[in-house]
Amino acid sequence: MPSVRSVVVRMFPVALISALTMSQGLAQDATGALRLRFTTFSVPGSLVLGVESINSAGTIVGYYSDSAGNSIGFQLPSGGAISTLVDPLDTATPGFTEANGINNAGTIVGQFYDAAATTYSGFFLTNGAYTTYDVPNEPQFTTTALLGLNNRNGFCGFVFPPPYTAADAFVSSNRGAMSIFAVNGSTTNECTAMNDSGSSVGIYEDSTGLIHGWMRDAAGAITVIDVPGASTTPAAVPCLGGSLAGTVPNGINNRGEITGHFWDTSNNEHGFIRSPNGTFTQVDVPGAYQTAGGGVNENNAMVGHYTDTSCVSYGYTVKF
Repeated sequence: MPSVRSVVVRMFPVALISALTMSQGLAQDATGALRLRFTTFSVPGSLVLGVESINSAGTIVGYYSDSAGNSIGFQLPSGGAISTLVDPLDTATPGFTEANGINNAGTIVGQFYDAAATTYSGFFLTNGAYTTYDVPNEPQFTTTALLGLNNRNGFCGFVFPPPYTAADAFVSSNRGAMSIFAVNGSTTNECTAMNDSGSSVGIYEDSTGLIHGWMRDAAGAITVIDVPGASTTPAAVPCLGGSLAGTVPNGINNRGEITGHFWDTSNNEHGFIRSPNGTFTQVDVPGAYQTAGGGVNENNAMVGHYTDTSCVSYGYTVKF
């Protein structure tokens, strides 16, 4: 099951990325509530770029795909040089490693294809060492994806066991308790991010194929999140292909600000920031064709990716 947060099939060994090019812009949302200051970057040679998470130091993680079909994780420190991330057990061709989350200590979580085990597993990357993670007590060949983590040993993602008919979200709390759950009876569920209080966000897909966001507090209570004006009927969307509609939260910080993206009724993609009081701000990179939203840190910085009219992808950071 490919992750809905990136909405592309990512079966993509390592190609060296050349230097990033940077540009800056300034924009304001339609209501004037937030001033949004954008920094954009490109990765030469990448076909698809997913920019997934940012920590308090400004280090960004994500993945890109190349022309050979490889999916490669990357890390970009604030003011530094990009480095590629490939799990040592990812030895298949094409390869598949994606970085999905980073905490303030610099630990990175993600997913990779374990060629020897012939399955998809999660990984933790700490001080240069990769540790494979599979949710305990699941059947052999179950897919585990790690998508988010906090600064208190909590993490989350999804499991997809044989016969691969239903994916459930999971949250491992700060104290190590594991909860595996579905939202509203859905067979497609993911947890995408988690903050230090144990609140998490993610997605579920209803019986019509519509994607809904959710927020779950540390006690397990769930609130559904749908951006006002988001599409309610799945349809073909630009650049991604397939039929999509709805709201995808990808980040939550310790103040409770939630970030992600949605598709409008014209099938165009936009980022969003949801304040703790429930107010939404739409995020569109100036001049972009489509804008997707990723994670958010404690310093009012959100990351994501966007495309031009040729469907070439670029990354961005926005300060708000």
